[in-house]
Amino acid sequence: MANVMANVIAEIAPTDPLTRLQTAWPEIAGRRHAEHSMPSHVAKDGSIVIRCESGSLAGELQLMQPHLAAMITEHLGLTCELKFQGPAGRSR
Repeated sequence: MANVMANVIAEIAPTDPLTRLQTAWPEIAGRRHAEHSMPSHVAKDGSIVIRCESGSLAGELQLMQPHLAAMITEHLGLTCELKFQGPAGRSR
């Protein structure tokens, strides 16, 4: 039964990178950070924009960028650049 369920879940799981990252974000960023931030869109340059509730959180996550990128690669097999955006819309 577990194998059948694993196959069903694999078939219906999202395949686009942004949706996969949004789904895994609490595990990657940690529950505390994920409550106040979310991957929002892919920028024109191909980076993934993380929308944050505050500029200070955007700055904090920017400092964590190497760790977050490593976690994304580990969990999702994706290599991507992250940009962090506070409520004013300015990227870091």
